[in-house]
Amino acid sequence: MAENYSLLTESADQIVWDSRMWHRKPKLYATVTLDLDDNPVSQTPVFKRSLEPKWNFNSNL
Repeated sequence: MAENYSLLTESADQIVWDSRMWHRKPKLYATVTLDLDDNPVSQTPVFKRSLEPKWNFNSNL
């Protein structure tokens, strides 16, 4: 029987972004991988133009 997991991705902080090199702020997201082959099984929504994204995204794995 397979086990089910729930993962909450809340936020990220202390992101360093060189605005001299990149004029726009990034589009940030997080991905979840479970295997060594790096195939993503879940991804948060994209958080645009902020260096402090707050997703509060719940993934059922």
